[in-house]
Amino acid sequence: MVTLKDIALAAGVSTATASRALNPNPVSGTYINKNTRAHVLKMAAKLGYSPNLSARTLSNGSSNTVGVVFGPNTGVIAGNDFGLHMLFGIQQAIAKFNYTSSLASGDNWNQVLDNVKLLVEGTKTKLFVLLYTMKNDPVSAYLRRKKNSLCDHWRAGRMDRCPLCGQ
Repeated sequence: MVTLKDIALAAGVSTATASRALNPNPVSGTYINKNTRAHVLKMAAKLGYSPNLSARTLSNGSSNTVGVVFGPNTGVIAGNDFGLHMLFGIQQAIAKFNYTSSLASGDNWNQVLDNVKLLVEGTKTKLFVLLYTMKNDPVSAYLRRKKNSLCDHWRAGRMDRCPLCGQ
């Protein structure tokens, strides 16, 4: 099994630099020179490196998963492909950072909240995109209490820097 130290040695960089190259993080703003990253990735591919995502989740205390949350299923979602297009777009954007997505929904707000709690507690998901708006939202209140990041810059009136896409 190829280790981070093996890659760093082959690329002629420190293990910290190799780690940053292999694990870009849009949330913390940890960036690396594009040429250095390309060189490290080339060496990793040459050596046959494959990340151990379970080990990464254990060491980081979080997974490379973005929770995508729909409101309760009211029957409107089934006939509307907006959500599907959003899922494809989100997945395409986060794949660049070695992230994947997981969906949370339900038939009512209690089920939606329970599914979000499973993502937070069970899979250590820290980043969430909410594909709905609602006053006094129990999901966003829960996520803020747990100190998770919400990507909600697209909401009306919100133009803050997005923790997911940086916009």
